[in-house]
Amino acid sequence: MKFFPLLVVGLCALSGCEQRRTAPDERGRAEPARQPGAVTPATADNPFAKAAPAPAAHSRFTGRVIQRLDAGSYVYLEVEKPGSGPTWIVTAEALAPDADRVAVHVVKRVEHFESRRLQRSFSPLGFAIVRKDD
Repeated sequence: MKFFPLLVVGLCALSGCEQRRTAPDERGRAEPARQPGAVTPATADNPFAKAAPAPAAHSRFTGRVIQRLDAGSYVYLEVEKPGSGPTWIVTAEALAPDADRVAVHVVKRVEHFESRRLQRSFSPLGFAIVRKDD
């Protein structure tokens, strides 16, 4: 349970969380809260916000880390997924253990992602919570 606060902060950072505004606008009227899933300037370019939920059958696994790419506040991991080969996941740097074996919980997934920082693409890419496999 000690990872729960980190999980919330990490996912919030990946998703570009924002608070709902109800302050009066310039005409004195309260601005309505945004509809869930609505594209806003804060989420328009956010790949996590646009990603689809991961299928439950493929969302949890353990595996061996093949490759680790640090990219600012994110870490991309290529993980050998038993029975299906390597797969790429990304997580917040604060949630990425430095371990050879990891337990992965994929929350969302995109079929194709272009990383400008790394200047490479990932197909597919899972947004995940990762911990050291005991």
